[in-house]
Amino acid sequence: MADEHGVRRARQLLVVAVGAGILMVASYLAFVLTPAGQRWDDQGLIGRLGHEHGARTIRDLLNSIDRFSMIAMLAVLIVIALARHRRWLAIASAGGFAGAVVSAELLKRILPRPDLAPEFTELISDKGIDTFPSGHATISTAFVLALVMVSRNTYRPVVALVGLLWCSLIAVSTVTAGWHRPSDAVGGIALATAWMALSGWLLARRQGRLALTGLLDREVPWLVLGALVVGVVSIVITVATGSDAKVPEGISPWAFPLGLITIDVVAVGAVGVFTWLLRDVQFGAATTHEGTGSPTVGSRPAP
Repeated sequence: MADEHGVRRARQLLVVAVGAGILMVASYLAFVLTPAGQRWDDQGLIGRLGHEHGARTIRDLLNSIDRFSMIAMLAVLIVIALARHRRWLAIASAGGFAGAVVSAELLKRILPRPDLAPEFTELISDKGIDTFPSGHATISTAFVLALVMVSRNTYRPVVALVGLLWCSLIAVSTVTAGWHRPSDAVGGIALATAWMALSGWLLARRQGRLALTGLLDREVPWLVLGALVVGVVSIVITVATGSDAKVPEGISPWAFPLGLITIDVVAVGAVGVFTWLLRDVQFGAATTHEGTGSPTVGSRPAP
């Protein structure tokens, strides 16, 4: 049974799930269903033409996420959870991951994108780039959040740090590779966050308990801030070393870099908030090697 701390965390995770769902819907309404939003979003995609260095490497990175790798991700989540003797954790993490992936594919097929900015649509070579949300952004974010969930809470900050750098890179790369517009990536991150926070809510209200705090639990905000700085600096370098010679006239020079920075902020923020809420939560009774389930000396549950 969940204790008071677990119930409190469950409520906070539910708030995150609702907030992420609102962000996804708002991104679709603002950048897909309005002329101004489509113009800005299209310019964010077209602006990549001046920054295609390393395009082959980026596409290889994106192509590494396929059906086989998704099955492997799902297997990793289940194996880790079962190795920790957490059956419900395995079900919740795998269910959240699968739900995010399947719903992303369904939404891409059913959500319409009216042609409200034809002057920019004509500049996009691949007219098939009209899907919301991004499947790659959804998959990478959902896997990282699920991996944070199945990890022992004392390891979660480290898992999150490595994971958020990877999922941010994948989400940003969907734009730099010319596969998606910025809003597609933001929508994918938000969708994955909604699913995993909802899974965390269901699990925490059933089995959430106050757990031993790790060495880095209070440093999560600083780790997130550091990762955000690294991401923004990388984007700035990418933009600064590019050339606007291939970018058609009339395209805002700000759309592409601001689109990438927005994606990075949303990805890092999603993983950071999720990890912050789970840093002192365990699901079920602690095993012998995982401690007693009570806070260590000098530690205290966060609000």
